[in-house]
Amino acid sequence: MTRISILSILFLLSLSFLPSCQTDPKTKPKPIDAAALFSCITDSAINNPLRQLPNKDTKRIKSLILNPPRRVGQISEYDQAIKKTAKKIGWDWRLLASLIHQESHFIPDLESEKGAFGLMQLMPVVMERYEIDYNATPEEQIEVGGKLIQHLEKCLHNKVTDSAERVKFVLAAYNAGLGHVYDAQRLAEKYGKSPDIWEDNVDFFILNKSKPEYYNDSCCRNGYLRGTETYSFVESVLKKHKQYKLIIE
Repeated sequence: MTRISILSILFLLSLSFLPSCQTDPKTKPKPIDAAALFSCITDSAINNPLRQLPNKDTKRIKSLILNPPRRVGQISEYDQAIKKTAKKIGWDWRLLASLIHQESHFIPDLESEKGAFGLMQLMPVVMERYEIDYNATPEEQIEVGGKLIQHLEKCLHNKVTDSAERVKFVLAAYNAGLGHVYDAQRLAEKYGKSPDIWEDNVDFFILNKSKPEYYNDSCCRNGYLRGTETYSFVESVLKKHKQYKLIIE
């Protein structure tokens, strides 16, 4: 089967916005079911080219289908819930939206191989702690994600006093866990770097925490970390936040 080009995929996406054919002009047009369209695209054949795409690309395509472009000034259909939670935790709502975009591309039922679930990709232990399950609504997912961020902020408050700088540490902790962030801070301090500054300081040790000379260091208590993922996560969220700030009030 010939690989589907990006243009072909976009053409298929455009179909989800077109009404189906109606013989009676008085009948209200019935839009094509976007979820069904995605299922049709991805599951129609064993050799479907979409099956050959990396999971992250399939996730982006599904996001485009299930979350079509919104009106000017809108990021997603969950903006109100995001704004409500962002206000509670003292974050710019566009920053919280950027985290959600990076975690799930606004797909509320997304589940990772490790069991992370929903818009905020909450791990089972977090869902249990805050008493939600896989049936949680998008609003509940965002609220619990906000509570987790508040917890991380509280844990890091005395270690990183600058609020703007602390956001970077919170993002890293959200992705990798507090233990690995604490390890990177201890490594930074041991090797003459600033433990409360992210760029060119703590981020270096997060990035290199997959190397034995660092994760086996006596000050490192939480072992190996695939730090490139955490580093990229922080960079991607901050980059998306800058983009949102340019176009969304």
